[in-house]
Amino acid sequence: MSLGTGFYLLLIAGVLFVTVTGLVRIINNNFRTGQRIREALGERIKLLRLGRMLKKRGISADTFLHEAAFHDIESNLRNCESCGQVKQCDAALEVSAAENKDLSFCPNDKALKKYSKARS
Repeated sequence: MSLGTGFYLLLIAGVLFVTVTGLVRIINNNFRTGQRIREALGERIKLLRLGRMLKKRGISADTFLHEAAFHDIESNLRNCESCGQVKQCDAALEVSAAENKDLSFCPNDKALKKYSKARS
């Protein structure tokens, strides 16, 4: 192997090292950003009836936050915030799951069924 070839191999190794190191940093930053976003969404869920509705359906908020896409979580939050069935929701959340199996009034019913079935 000539001196020129060795230099180019070292140069390529250096470029690969810098590239891989940069990618690892980017992935790590994206992971932390995603965690912060999910924590903020989790706080919003706790403030709304959505948190209790998840619990009623046997879905942990952590599982929901981990498995659902951000846009789905946001959509569920908006549905809950703008829900016109507040009285019916409050009544359903007050009784045991065995007493009230029909939660179809909930604007998030279809989406939440997907996550409750995944737990079964």
